[in-house]
Amino acid sequence: SRILRRSFATAASSEWGQFQPSVRSDVTHPIRRFIENEIKMPKEHKLPFMSFALGEPITQTGFEMPQSIKDAMKDIIDKGMSNGYTMSTGIPEAKQAIAKAYSTATHPVDPNNIIISPGSYCVLFFTFMTLCNPGEYVLEPKPGFPNPSCEALGVKERFYNLLPERGWECDLDHMESLIDEKVKAIVVNDPSNPCGSNWPKQHKLDIIDLAKKHKLPLICDEAYYGLVFGEGAEFHPFGTLSDEVPMFCTGSVSKLFCCPGWRMGWGIAYNTHNYLTPFIERIQKVTQLLLSAPTPMQACLPTILETPSSYFDEYRNKIYSIAKYFFEEMKTIKGLKPMMPKGAIYMMVELDLDKFKDIESDKDFCQMLLTEYNAFLMPGQAVGIKNYFRINLCGAEEQQREVIRRIREFCEKHTVQLFTNILEFILCSW
Repeated sequence: SRILRRSFATAASSEWGQFQPSVRSDVTHPIRRFIENEIKMPKEHKLPFMSFALGEPITQTGFEMPQSIKDAMKDIIDKGMSNGYTMSTGIPEAKQAIAKAYSTATHPVDPNNIIISPGSYCVLFFTFMTLCNPGEYVLEPKPGFPNPSCEALGVKERFYNLLPERGWECDLDHMESLIDEKVKAIVVNDPSNPCGSNWPKQHKLDIIDLAKKHKLPLICDEAYYGLVFGEGAEFHPFGTLSDEVPMFCTGSVSKLFCCPGWRMGWGIAYNTHNYLTPFIERIQKVTQLLLSAPTPMQACLPTILETPSSYFDEYRNKIYSIAKYFFEEMKTIKGLKPMMPKGAIYMMVELDLDKFKDIESDKDFCQMLLTEYNAFLMPGQAVGIKNYFRINLCGAEEQQREVIRRIREFCEKHTVQLFTNILEFILCSW
């Protein structure tokens, strides 16, 4: 009977072997791949687990969304009037609230040019699907937040360099060298994940001029819209800087309002000369694939976008304070070179691997830190750059102090120690 069962199993396997996963489903999200597949989490550890790998401004990391948003959401749920389906592009009242929040005197936003989706990531997916055919290209920043949706759509990516010595500005010469007839759009991200940049106005104007020269639309990832800090910090939204270059700009509630799990984002098409009209009509069709973000979240959006500026002032100051603390502490740790951010909720830290005796890459650094000290950071390779790690700026005071303590102790353990004086050298040699 055992032989019969084995024969039946072999026959069944052969008969059903024609069913294979599709080629396009074999996609890779570098960050999620590292977190969910490559990293080896300690099963047991004497130290409590600490994660500074993902940007999560939530209660557990010392951040709270405004009470007005909590109250509004409770009221929406209690009334039960937002539990049904809605238009695939979003609730009209929510789109009007976005238009009001993002309009300026010189650059008004048309609610009809807005879509609402389950996170700004989906807006990027819709945009790539609408702008590009399989085999065509978009330009994206490196380091940067990856877009595996391109891989699924058959859209190709070319990566232009960001310059750490210039505050992570774009290398415009390199960007232009990547442009040919197959390139259909340029993706920009500022304030940047992972770099924490806040580009000056002139740099953004230079990017716009390059896009205008080559007649390419900009896809502007502005999930950290306005989240900039430091003395004299100003934020200049791309959509307010040009009437000539068409743009798709994304936004989100996730990081600005401390609710990343709510998954609600939006896209705004800046279409002054109607260049994007056929694309807007098509992208509105594409949104029918996912039937919009959850309606209770959308119903809450007018309240969310009326949050007082005092909340953002406090939020920015808190992130800035954490950034300064991390920067001042890590610049005293051998082998580390922190890059002071100017926006978003991340800091990039360069690794001087020559200073370490048994660490050969940023992945080694992050894995060994996790194994030995149960502290989780994001290796630079996950965002397209070697010999760096990214640390997020979300953490209560005690969490900040503890993660710095662990990083410092880890580096002291693994860096090459030089003799501090001649006597120590003689004693050790003896």
